[in-house]
Amino acid sequence: SRGLGDVYKRQFYIDPARRGESNKRVFALQDCEPNLPGLLPALLKRSPHVIAKLSPMADIQMTLELLPGTTSVHVLSVRNECKELLFVVEREADGREPLVRCINFGLDGMQSFSFTLEEERSAVLVPAGQVGTYLYEPNAAILKAGAFRSLTQTYPVAKLHLNSHLYTSVSLVPDFPGRRFRVEAVSGFGKKELKAFLMDMDKANITIRNFPLSVAELRKRLKLKEGGDDYIFATTLSGGQKVLIRGKKC
Repeated sequence: SRGLGDVYKRQFYIDPARRGESNKRVFALQDCEPNLPGLLPALLKRSPHVIAKLSPMADIQMTLELLPGTTSVHVLSVRNECKELLFVVEREADGREPLVRCINFGLDGMQSFSFTLEEERSAVLVPAGQVGTYLYEPNAAILKAGAFRSLTQTYPVAKLHLNSHLYTSVSLVPDFPGRRFRVEAVSGFGKKELKAFLMDMDKANITIRNFPLSVAELRKRLKLKEGGDDYIFATTLSGGQKVLIRGKKC
């Protein structure tokens, strides 16, 4: 038989079922099977570590409250689609804020960015006065984790607006964890502006960030088909102006 020392070397890996009665999808961690928050104390008596794989729909802050002793959270995305959340819980946790690690696996390699929720809360945000030469969209893992202010502390970029989640810079930041675009034009919604902005363009990839219209509504208004090499971001700047930003990937 194994001794007590061997028992305490074990790690528990748990992936609670996300469907309840009648195969109905559930989202609250307490409603999953097994009930991890209720089971956690017993698991930690038998192992110093518990690793839980949770739905990408789970609220990170709420889950941290349900799983005391969490030392790290891993937000995993594949090709810019958030797939899983991994919570690492330790019996001997020291009470410090857990590290949140955002990882995106893409065709051109892996992007990684780490921060703590306290760093995010305390980061001073100075919005960009205007759109620079380059535009950046964080990857899905970062957007899920909410590392919006922290990015500006690590990379030389400025946020367009508190709620827009787009960033800009004068010089290219090649290691920014997300998509990078060279800005070709910025336009408001005056007829002459739009005509010049849309010149020679019959299709484009459209993204909405902090903007009152949906992609479908804007595409109809601009009379653009989907696809091509042009990208249009509809967003709001720090002064409240609604703009369109045209760019190409770089």
